Amino acid sequence: MSAFATPTWYERDGIRHDMTNGRSGIAEAMATSPATENTPPEVIGWRGNIYQIQVATGPHGGKHSVYRPNPLNVRMEGIGKGLAESVLRSCNVGEEYANGKVERENPAVHRLVWTDLTINVRNSGGAYPIVTHVGTKLGTFGVRRALVMSSGAGHVVKTAVRANASGRLVATDIDAPDGLQEYVVYGNAGPGESIVRDIVAHDCGRGVFQGVYRSTENAFYTLEEEDGVSLLVENIEAINCGAAGSSAVSITGWSDYITVRGLRVDTRWNTGAISLRYDKKQTLLDKPNTPKTANVIGEGKMLASGHAHGTVVLDLEDSFIRTGVDIGGQKAKSSRPAIMVDSCRDLWVVSNAATRVQAGNGNNLAMHVEHQGAGDIRTQAGVKVGTRGVGVLKTSGLFGSWRGISRNGQPISADEYLSPR
Repeated sequence: MSAFATPTWYERDGIRHDMTNGRSGIAEAMATSPATENTPPEVIGWRGNIYQIQVATGPHGGKHSVYRPNPLNVRMEGIGKGLAESVLRSCNVGEEYANGKVERENPAVHRLVWTDLTINVRNSGGAYPIVTHVGTKLGTFGVRRALVMSSGAGHVVKTAVRANASGRLVATDIDAPDGLQEYVVYGNAGPGESIVRDIVAHDCGRGVFQGVYRSTENAFYTLEEEDGVSLLVENIEAINCGAAGSSAVSITGWSDYITVRGLRVDTRWNTGAISLRYDKKQTLLDKPNTPKTANVIGEGKMLASGHAHGTVVLDLEDSFIRTGVDIGGQKAKSSRPAIMVDSCRDLWVVSNAATRVQAGNGNNLAMHVEHQGAGDIRTQAGVKVGTRGVGVLKTSGLFGSWRGISRNGQPISADEYLSPR
């Protein structure tokens, strides 16, 4: 490792630097890292409790602030997943350079990835303790090999890792056994190949991952269709999540190419396993701060084809999905299909003999394509700005366990759309 840091000192190239006046050694190691956007990332090994760290944000000269004249490019490597020697409690990320300027063509954070650690948000006073700012851009941000310690769905923390900034998101090998109010990871679309993989969560109020692309956030960023931006969501396990609704994997606009592969969803709640859909926040609204009551006045962030998503592949070979039966207070959700997809250019659904999809004890639909209808998305003035429809639907494999598939409210058979993979 190039450097080693603790809350009170850091070492680089064999030289130890002791901090004074409460300055964080971990923050100083990041601020003085010799890596730039043109070099490999520096690996900074760290130990201790990080109660707060403010990267490209916060007070200049602050004890926990990280400001640099050139982009930050580091991997922050703790001692191991779930171990008490490396604990992150709060991380706040912006986009300012040391001179206060913002350069989105060369963001102040080129890479910041936390690895091999414990994320402890049990005593957090905020909804998003690990967060990048709305209205910002960065290169790559994420977490690898982490245990999330939290206080459950009924407490203040909504999501452990909230990547608001437009950038590449990496979230892999994360366990969240205690539950959160909403999700484990929640990210906004950005350029690059984002990966959400190998996450196990129990008792989250909504689900494991939500991905969004909105005109109400990061309005400066425009996703170009066919630009290679992609999202992979793979090996997700959600146990008894969804008491507050939503789905284990929820995506409302994101990328040119989306793959969801390998799910284990087992919940007593009448919720979904996968939801990919148009959401009003993706369009231009007359009252963006109150989207539920706002009127659509423009296309906003719809793709050039008029869809919320490009190509979507649901590769569910060997996946297990079982959603619940009615529980008191859950009647409004009792008809929810396990899988819901609309507003994408192309949709592939892949299954095999080992796949199991059961919704509402088998009484609900396994999948509903165009579940919000296949009609146009129009402004208040009646101008078409998009479609809820799915351009091309194709299936591949065996669908014997899928009890009920519909498209735009009408029953269909997966065999009608079979195609060589």
